Amino acid sequence: MTLQVRVGVPPGLTDRVVAAAAASDGTSDIALHRGASLRPAGDVVIIHSARESAGELLKALEDLQVPQVGSITLIEPRLVLSDAAEEAKRRVPGDSADAVIWDQVTNETGEEAKLSWTFLVFIIIATQLAGIGIVTNSTIAIVGAMVVGPEFGPLAALSLALVERRFDLARRALMTLVVGFTAAMAVTAAAAAASIPLGWCPEVCWNMVSPRPTSFIIPDHTHSSLPSWPEQWA
Repeated sequence: MTLQVRVGVPPGLTDRVVAAAAASDGTSDIALHRGASLRPAGDVVIIHSARESAGELLKALEDLQVPQVGSITLIEPRLVLSDAAEEAKRRVPGDSADAVIWDQVTNETGEEAKLSWTFLVFIIIATQLAGIGIVTNSTIAIVGAMVVGPEFGPLAALSLALVERRFDLARRALMTLVVGFTAAMAVTAAAAAASIPLGWCPEVCWNMVSPRPTSFIIPDHTHSSLPSWPEQWA
């Protein structure tokens, strides 16, 4: 896959940006538009690079402090017809499907780690589905909860933050997880408490310690047997 890297830089940095792009083995095309950028005032450099070497190119541009004085935009064209692009792909090792652009990963996980109403709604729905799956012995509902649950984004952001020592990202991801799961457990507990006096809880609610398909979620121990006496809820 060929990526397009658009770089907006002040005129004094243009030659160094072009040199960095030309030095990359994965670069197939370089276009320079002098004076094309109005804000900030400067030049625009457009680079076509093989995905396998795009991370290396971005690192070189960041070392030139381009983000501080200009901008870097990464675009994935739907189609690139170019023999030069194919030759650039052959020059760099690896496969585009395996190439990881860490700046892109960091940006995407950072967005997914933000606490939002959408995240809260989906985590509550997923936890409710899991609770329903437990009391109805429905593994399908459990799998559905896994699919609906939006917690992968914050968990991925937390893992990335620990590796890159991004404590601001780790704090945001932890806050999202703590608030989300706390709200989800509170709503699910309230729904469960309301369903018992209303008679909506099936027989399995009072026999949680018997063998059943969902027993891997609530193991057979003392705490799991607490709901097994209906008179406690009378």
